[in-house]
Amino acid sequence: MIDQLRSLVDSAGPLGPAAFVAAYAVLTVALVPGTIPSLAAGALFGPVWGSLLVIAGATAGAVGAFEVARAHRASADAPAGR
Repeated sequence: MIDQLRSLVDSAGPLGPAAFVAAYAVLTVALVPGTIPSLAAGALFGPVWGSLLVIAGATAGAVGAFEVARAHRASADAPAGR
C-alpha cells in the first residue's frame, strides 16, 4: 500500500507534497487524528521533509479550523431575519 502511495506522490511531481499538505489540512479541519497522516508523511517523504510537510499541513488546518469557527460565530451572532 505504501509503495502505491509513494508512486502516486512521485508521479505528481512537485504537486505531490502540496497535495499532501492540502489533504493534511482538510483532515485536520475534519477532526481526524493526525497520527496516521503524520506517519504516512515520514514514510512517503522521509523524516525531515515529512516533518516539515506535517507542520505546514497542521498549521494550515489550524487556520482553517479557526476560520470555520469564526464564520460560525459570526452567523450565530447575526440578528434573526438577516
